[in-house]
Amino acid sequence: MTPKQTQLYWREWAAVRSADPKADRHDLHTRALGRDKSSKDFTNRDLDQVLGVFRAISDPLNLAPQIRAQRQGRARLEHRLAEITQCLGVYVEDPAGYVARVVSDRWPAPTGGSIGPDDLSDKPSMRKNRSTGALEDGPSQLHQLVMTLWARLMALRRGRGHSLAEMYAAAGVPARRLWAGDGRTTSFSREARQKARKPAAGAGGRANAPVPAGEEPF
Repeated sequence: MTPKQTQLYWREWAAVRSADPKADRHDLHTRALGRDKSSKDFTNRDLDQVLGVFRAISDPLNLAPQIRAQRQGRARLEHRLAEITQCLGVYVEDPAGYVARVVSDRWPAPTGGSIGPDDLSDKPSMRKNRSTGALEDGPSQLHQLVMTLWARLMALRRGRGHSLAEMYAAAGVPARRLWAGDGRTTSFSREARQKARKPAAGAGGRANAPVPAGEEPF
């Protein structure tokens, strides 16, 4: 978690303790996540879920903060999708149509129907870990869309010879250093992919260069 997220976590926990001095943090982590997990290892989604449980105790009659906490993950993805769509406008004539085509190609709609980003789930998918065979959380449909569009945007940007700063300036999007990462390391994560590509010691090969900072989807 970021320092601000950590401060928020402890502030919300203090409110829980004030409302219920017998509350157990780790029990609440388990209630929110299905297992106990250190707050130091929380992903953004973990934090959203735990805060929702905390607020159900500290302010049980006010459902708005609980609902808002549960919706934060989708709100972040939708905000990133809007930024990417705006940047796509630098390289394609109809960025909204481009996004719609990616969605329909990836998730075909029922006959006679249509599907768009709003119809995609923000719940984690289940995938089998390629190393252990165990089931683990994979990216949601909406997360997959953001990653796919970001990869295509980066290819378009490089094809024009633009830097990230030049792309953002042309799109009118405030430039910022991007780093993905909800903190999860799975067989599908950036860290796992880099490790898998790294040659074994003594192989005489040269490790692939890491993905440059700023070229992750969010």
